[in-house]
Amino acid sequence: MYAAIRNSGPCVYCGGPSAAVDHVRPLTKGGWEHEDNLVPVCKPCNSSKGAKLLTEWKADRVAHAIALSAKVAVEYARLTRF
Repeated sequence: MYAAIRNSGPCVYCGGPSAAVDHVRPLTKGGWEHEDNLVPVCKPCNSSKGAKLLTEWKADRVAHAIALSAKVAVEYARLTRF
């Protein structure tokens, strides 16, 4: 599953070459080990985001990802819903 997601496209956060998989909602913050929570990312974005929630990370990278990934858009909407 990881290889298929990693190879499914460019980094959702910056558009660079994908070399890793990110848990959109980090496991340490209630995320789950499921393909609905995994997106392809480059190593710099994966390292930079780490265990941060989307709302805790770089707004420009998150905006890029929202435009490209329904998975990211759904998680961001969940986090910003009041």
